[in-house]
Amino acid sequence: NGNINYGYLAEDCPIKIGDSELMLKSGEMIRFYETGNVSAGYLAEDFSIKVGDSELNLKSGEGIGFYETGNVSAGYLAEDCPIKIGDNELMLKSGKEIAFYETGEINNGFLAGNQEIMVGKNKIKLKSNAENGKYDIGLYQNGNINYGYLAEDCPIKIGDNEIMLKSGEMIDFYETGNINYGYLAEDCPIKIGD
Repeated sequence: NGNINYGYLAEDCPIKIGDSELMLKSGEMIRFYETGNVSAGYLAEDFSIKVGDSELNLKSGEGIGFYETGNVSAGYLAEDCPIKIGDNELMLKSGKEIAFYETGEINNGFLAGNQEIMVGKNKIKLKSNAENGKYDIGLYQNGNINYGYLAEDCPIKIGDNEIMLKSGEMIDFYETGNINYGYLAEDCPIKIGD
C-alpha cells in the first residue's frame, strides 16, 4: 500500500500530542500505524502527561507508545508517582513501564515497594516486582484496583467466614472493589447457607 511501517530518526523530531508537543529521539526507531499516525518511538526528553488531577513525567531515552488517536498508551516513569485508589494512595516505581487506557486513565504499573491498601474491611499488602505477572498492579478505568499480587498471607472476611489468601499469588477484584478471587493459603471449611 506504500505506507511506511517504521524507520530510524536522523534527528530529534517533535510531534504534537493533544495540546502538548514532545520530542522523539534521533537514532531510534519510530513506528507508524497504517494511517501514518505515530504508534511508538523513544523520548528525547522527559515528557509530562496529565492523568486525572495530577501530572506525571515519562522518562527520556525510553520508549513511548501511542494509540491511533494520538493518546499515550505506555511509557516509563521518570520518578516515583503517587496514584489514588479510592481512599488509598499507592506509589508507582520510577524507571518502570506504565500503561494507560485510551481515555488517559492508568491501566497498569509497577509498585515502588510493597504497599498496603484497604479494600472494604480488608487490609491487603500488595507485592512489588511480582514475578508471575507483567505488571504488579492493574486498575479499572474508574480508578479501582483490578488485580495485584499479595506480599504476605492475607486473612479475608467473607460473610461469617475468614479465609487466608496465599502470599505471592494474584488477588483479583470486581470493578466495584469487592474481591473476585484469590488463592487459598490453606484448606478451609466454608459455611454456605443456613
